[in-house]
Amino acid sequence: MAADLKWLRSTMEVLAEQVSKLVALGGQQIEAIAGLAPLVIHSAEGISGSLRDVVTAIRSTSGSSSPAEDATGTGASLTREAKPAGLQDLDISSEPEPMVVSKAKEQLRQIKRPKQPQDKRRKTAATPIVVKSIADAKRPDRFYTSIRLPRELWDQAGFTSDDRLLLDWSGKALTIERIAEGGVKPKAIGDTTVVLQSWKLGDLNLDQPKVSEGEGSLRLTARPLRP
Repeated sequence: MAADLKWLRSTMEVLAEQVSKLVALGGQQIEAIAGLAPLVIHSAEGISGSLRDVVTAIRSTSGSSSPAEDATGTGASLTREAKPAGLQDLDISSEPEPMVVSKAKEQLRQIKRPKQPQDKRRKTAATPIVVKSIADAKRPDRFYTSIRLPRELWDQAGFTSDDRLLLDWSGKALTIERIAEGGVKPKAIGDTTVVLQSWKLGDLNLDQPKVSEGEGSLRLTARPLRP
């Protein structure tokens, strides 16, 4: 029994010594960590200061510009602002001044007065005046008369699509005039041709009629064709 107690005592002493060593090591670790804290803080402050210096340098570089660049940008903006409205599409070159002025006038003339397509002008000029009648298949004594006029002639006489027209054949001339009531309305109005129709003119066919026009009236005179 005494031997066991002696062994237990020695064991407890060994454990107490080990615990003392562990406590001592823990204290050293705590002191070491406490010593690292100022170093970490100092390093963080140094990194932060370096970053601030880099940002300041970048801002100063991007915000500065040379006097030549400022003068060039200002001159270009003044040139754009001083350019008159409507002339933005004109070509400006380094050619002599008289040639540049003549080209500018030509371009302005094209802007103000757009050219009419040549094919459309040819169609308008080539549209003939046609007055032709065909017999009704069911009533041989009744004739259907179609009058085809150039659109240009129609416009010159002052006619519109809303007009009502009196078509009258006197035996020598066909009169087309605007009236307030009655008459006929245009059958068709196209870009180059206007078509009128009537059942009251009889068997009327005109070959190359001569035209005289007034305000709201046309007079077609020609030798009647034999059917």
